[in-house]
Amino acid sequence: MSKFVPKEVVKQAKEIDLLTYFMNNNPSELVRKGTNTYSLKSHDSVIISNGLWHRFSTHQAGKSAVDYLIKVENMTLQEAVSSVLNRNIDTYIRPQYSNENEPKTIVIPEKASTNKQVIEYLKNRGIDEEIINDCINKKIIYQENKTNNAVFLGYDNDNNIKYAGCRSTNEKRIMRDAKGSSKEYSFRMLGAEECNSLHIFESSIDLLSYATLLKNKGYDYTNQNLLSLAGVYQPSSNIEQSKVPIAVQNFLNKNTNIKDIVLHFDNDIAGRNATKAMIYALDKYNVTPDIIIGCAGGGSNLGGLISPFMGEKLRGEKDYRFIAVEPASCPSLTRGKFAYDFCDTGMVCPLAKMYTLGSNFIPSANHAGGLRYHGMSPVVSEMYHQGLMEAVAVEQTSVFEAATQFARTEGILPAPESSHAIKVAMDEALKCKETGEEKTILFGLTGTGYFDMVAYQKFNDGVMTDYIPTEEELQRGFDGLPDVDK
Repeated sequence: MSKFVPKEVVKQAKEIDLLTYFMNNNPSELVRKGTNTYSLKSHDSVIISNGLWHRFSTHQAGKSAVDYLIKVENMTLQEAVSSVLNRNIDTYIRPQYSNENEPKTIVIPEKASTNKQVIEYLKNRGIDEEIINDCINKKIIYQENKTNNAVFLGYDNDNNIKYAGCRSTNEKRIMRDAKGSSKEYSFRMLGAEECNSLHIFESSIDLLSYATLLKNKGYDYTNQNLLSLAGVYQPSSNIEQSKVPIAVQNFLNKNTNIKDIVLHFDNDIAGRNATKAMIYALDKYNVTPDIIIGCAGGGSNLGGLISPFMGEKLRGEKDYRFIAVEPASCPSLTRGKFAYDFCDTGMVCPLAKMYTLGSNFIPSANHAGGLRYHGMSPVVSEMYHQGLMEAVAVEQTSVFEAATQFARTEGILPAPESSHAIKVAMDEALKCKETGEEKTILFGLTGTGYFDMVAYQKFNDGVMTDYIPTEEELQRGFDGLPDVDK
């Protein structure tokens, strides 16, 4: 027997729109964007306007607060209705006519006589034609008969179709799973048995795009394990309690040789939350980093990356090696002083104890790699001062060399700031290659380099130079430090 909410009660709850719900229950969550437009603090991709809401990060939309609580907050219908009406909801008993333990029977969309429209659609999305035809020949992609949708298939170990994801080939952008589909066997392209890495994507298109990038760079995409999640991964509201997506669970349970996992999620709030949740969730599979590397300018990027891992280190649960990477032209950690200093060049903000070059220190004008702040976050500074992390300074030409190599290999043009971490991650990987050690290296890649094309051009033209401040120049900055003893 299962319980259900009476129809008339559901109807009553659905008459309440999302703006009204938050106005009455949690007005502080609302952020005014215009006269009749609001966003939410906890989900800034959600926009409420003219009685409707739209979550742009996941392409979800609706009118009622009930729809929002179910789709975004992952509430049950009873929980959502109870929250909206602000009272406990009486439920009825519904007879159970079928056995829930019975395996799902998938309704496979009828196959068209041609794949012409699907091929054209995927080519227009930038997917390599050879890869498209390879997928068609392997019977993991085909064209639906009635709608001309692209259908992406997933198989179980006995080669039975268990998943079918449909995507429109026109401008409507309709995406749905066929009735009876199991995300446990979502669309994937698997490499050789000895491959010990796994690349995870939100969608099938993302997966195919990465395969295309590999092929264009001269790599054999068929040697890689590429797995889609059949949609956006929704972590638990409590990140630390998030579960591994069922598709990943299934793969890792059957492929115990996997040592490296690469997450290819969107760089939005949903993607960043999913990445953070996956790091926690994958811990039980012993897919944990040995070395964690982040760029360090003021400490926000680095601090956000290492905070969950540093907590484990401080509690004695695990031991990680942390490396902060800063520019040689602005070396606050490696050459700065641990002292009280102004947080701003105008000397208006309160003093903070941090590693600093002095609030009047200005990096050289030729420094193009970002990370120009004179000091470092007090929290990060304290961790470094206690010996909980290492710090290294790198020259900008070596940073852009690493960034260029990364772009040519991975198809991602990284921001110069993140490229500092990429440079040192490459260095550590080469050390492992020399010693024969196997280590998992986690580095932070945040931001795109498309806003820094002038700097990339200078590097490619050979006119970029390195500048390292002298001791005399640093001393002038130190001379301006406030005397806190007065």
